[in-house]
Amino acid sequence: MARLAEETKVQFPEGLHLRPSEVLAYLSLKFSCEVYLIHNEMRINGKSIMSILTLGAGCGVTITIDCDGEDAEEAVAALLEFFDSDTWD
Repeated sequence: MARLAEETKVQFPEGLHLRPSEVLAYLSLKFSCEVYLIHNEMRINGKSIMSILTLGAGCGVTITIDCDGEDAEEAVAALLEFFDSDTWD
């Protein structure tokens, strides 16, 4: 099993509010690996909408995407693409 972690910035104007958190959780659920998001010493399950909302990650903050499992590389790439996009639709 592989483990991979990468940092990225939240670029959505309102940060990770409900709608982008929902999209992020559903994207994470497509992968079999464990997906965690880390911000301010808080490590949460990236497959849970409610957990993502507890991060309080506003626009411009840096978060770490931490994936552990056989498709971790693909998951990190897809999540980085999500955060690099200028829309979360």
